Amino acid sequence: MRTLLLLVLSLTLGAREARAQDPTDTLQCYKVTNANLKKLKGIVDLDAPGLGLAPGCKLAKATHYCVPGTAEVQPGTLFDGRIPLEPDPFETTPSGEARVCYKVACPKTVSGAPDQLAQDAFGVHEFTRLRTQMVCAPATSPSDAFFRIVTPEIEIPPFQEIAYCYYFRTPNNVTAAVRRFSSTQTPAVRQAVLFTTANLQGDPVEKMSPGTLSAANCGIAAGGSVIPHWVYAAHAPSEELTLPVDDGTGKPLALEVAPNTPGFVRMHIFNPTEEPITAQVTIEAQTLELGTEYTKTAPLTTYNSSISIPSGAISDVESQTCAVDPGAMFWRLTTNAHKQAVETEIHDGGTLLFESTNWEQPGAEERSAPPFATFSTNQITYTCRYDNPSNRIITSGDSFATDESCMAIGYFFPADGPQFCYDGFTL
Repeated sequence: MRTLLLLVLSLTLGAREARAQDPTDTLQCYKVTNANLKKLKGIVDLDAPGLGLAPGCKLAKATHYCVPGTAEVQPGTLFDGRIPLEPDPFETTPSGEARVCYKVACPKTVSGAPDQLAQDAFGVHEFTRLRTQMVCAPATSPSDAFFRIVTPEIEIPPFQEIAYCYYFRTPNNVTAAVRRFSSTQTPAVRQAVLFTTANLQGDPVEKMSPGTLSAANCGIAAGGSVIPHWVYAAHAPSEELTLPVDDGTGKPLALEVAPNTPGFVRMHIFNPTEEPITAQVTIEAQTLELGTEYTKTAPLTTYNSSISIPSGAISDVESQTCAVDPGAMFWRLTTNAHKQAVETEIHDGGTLLFESTNWEQPGAEERSAPPFATFSTNQITYTCRYDNPSNRIITSGDSFATDESCMAIGYFFPADGPQFCYDGFTL
């Protein structure tokens, strides 16, 4: 890769003494080739305080990537033509963060700026005929928050219990190898689940248009030909899920999210107060460093649509069994049910692998390091027990207030992609 050292005026070079304290006081800029976003374009309004406004500039693809660094002049090598120079003692603020620089073309009437004097470690510069040609934006590593899903604020009337779904496409433009999920939610949100959606062939497909917020057909039972894959769930105001860093061979696990993936956040919301309250959820994903070798993991989502709990039933049992890939290892197992559930279990034949007696806070069997859970029978059996104090039969559905659910969710590896099992049949 060709390297071009740019001297950015607002982040000027410091003297040797300053560098001893602040070792990254320059920006080293690399000329780049765009592997994606090759046709990026837009219109930006620029404002350089003290130099003037430049509205209506045409933005094009990135041309340089600049990172904090140092630049120390070798003794006796600094000249202005044939006139020898000495680096100036000059203190400055460390550059601090990387930047991506883009080519811009501004209207001639606004692209210029007055003549300027600028000092750096190489001397005092007199700049004339200034023209805007580039804009540089702060950049972070993809190991920081790679994408964030924020639902709109929802006003919930007093004493209402309801499920809302917020539909989205992920904002990443390259495949994200997610190593950690985290979330925050307002107290009215009892559960938030992030799903991605695909068709029966496994191709990404939208259930509703991105940006839609709706309580209609919100959940799994109303999926139709759209398959919802459980990705992340939260049951508390602040929660996180960190994937194992060692698959047994020294590689971390990562859950892949393809660019522009469709999905939805399902929120179980309850307002027990006499006043309206607001509900909102934020979910973030962090990824592995670029170039990190990893083992792909994916979720297995199961769903029982044949639940039928008789009126007045005590400890009614509803169960299903699904196939598991031979050799699959599971690092997390959990269940999902609604308020009539008194117990949920996951079995490998006669071996109990997970049990919960709290439908709102089911917990999980989580293994952050080897040995991981396996299914010797190549089958996962999940069972839910219910009490039904009502005078009606309760069946499968998406309503937390009136319907029931029985699901097992597991994260397995090695994986080609997510799996969905409906009433014992893998789709």
